[in-house]
Amino acid sequence: MRMAKKGTRWLGALLGVVLGLSWGCGGDSKSNTTQEVVADNGPETPDGQEETGQDVENPDPCHASSEYLVGMGVSDITGPAADAGLMGYAQGSQHAAGLFMRQWAKALVVVSPCNGKRVLIVVLDTQAIFQDIHTELVTALKTKYGDLYTLDNVILNATHTHSVPGGAGRHSLFNFSPIGGFYKEVLDGILYGTLEAIDQAHESLVPGGLELAVGELTNASVNRSPDSFAANPEWITSALPDKIDPTNTVLKVVSAEGKEIGMLDLFAVHTTSVAARNLLVGPDNKGLAAHWFQEEIARRNGGEEGFVAAFGNTNAADMSPNVDGFSFEHKDGVKDYEDLWKSAQKQYQSALDLYDQGGEPLVGGIDYRFRYVKFDEFEIDPAYTDGKPRKNCPPMSGLAMMAGGKIDWPVIEDMRN
Repeated sequence: MRMAKKGTRWLGALLGVVLGLSWGCGGDSKSNTTQEVVADNGPETPDGQEETGQDVENPDPCHASSEYLVGMGVSDITGPAADAGLMGYAQGSQHAAGLFMRQWAKALVVVSPCNGKRVLIVVLDTQAIFQDIHTELVTALKTKYGDLYTLDNVILNATHTHSVPGGAGRHSLFNFSPIGGFYKEVLDGILYGTLEAIDQAHESLVPGGLELAVGELTNASVNRSPDSFAANPEWITSALPDKIDPTNTVLKVVSAEGKEIGMLDLFAVHTTSVAARNLLVGPDNKGLAAHWFQEEIARRNGGEEGFVAAFGNTNAADMSPNVDGFSFEHKDGVKDYEDLWKSAQKQYQSALDLYDQGGEPLVGGIDYRFRYVKFDEFEIDPAYTDGKPRKNCPPMSGLAMMAGGKIDWPVIEDMRN
């Protein structure tokens, strides 16, 4: 799939999303997965030859196709709003004591009839995507849909909010204080709600099209580890002079009759506007931005509901939403919501501007790639070690992880970056 008249593989760049957000320097060999949607454009064009996008002897039926089946769905995945340990800051006192906003699963199905392939993308208001969520979800989908949705073409994207109940995975590394272990009620809530959203998307498939708009949002994130970023190779630091990734991408989903079905926004920033003293369950800045977007489209359509706005995350890394800095006095669990409001407003307005300006139609067939990466055997170039070939270590939690960041939540005062 590519931009019309461009011949480039834009959807690969758009949807090459990491399956889950995790910690540690290694990781379980089966829980480290990468997944992307790529163009189905036939063989690569040899250097020096004009790209036609098709083999003359074996024409690609998807070369110029802009016909798709599209559908979106949304369902509640809110976890326990009382007493459950909130995941993200690892603060023993952070147990849920109420609800700010509900958590949602938002599903998008795209089918290319020209080759019969499809992809399922789900944005979830969760802190991370664990292997348990992915495999159990795909198992349930197989029971209902056979081989339509598999590990290969199901992409799950966590918004990475730090204000929702934890315990949805069975790996002990992620279930320490304040979570206290695996929490089946949290996992079941995510699975049941996500399946409902997928059912809605699957059952609402209609002929439609996709438009892609790409812009920049420069005032909604700040690098919380600038010294560490400066240690990167020059080709990275020169490409990102502000030490952030400002790219904001909007995928517009429209039926063949012109009905607006939904949208997917992808922007790199942590959902840590509210900090570790917050006790209310909620999806943080991306959840509020999505809520506002849906309200605006409903307003434009005379109050008609049904439009689905999904605000996903990408390379959040050290991209913090706390552009005005950090203080314990301000991050008291109440004033935090001023920061959340500001961050959500910036993301919402940027996405709305891109959505309204319209994007380039996407053409070509759907295809996808999926693989497991065994990180504890991943070889490290000697240029990044002590000069000797090294491999990653097994999963572990060290002092650097517990230190926190000097903008989002500095736990150990003497440790920085």
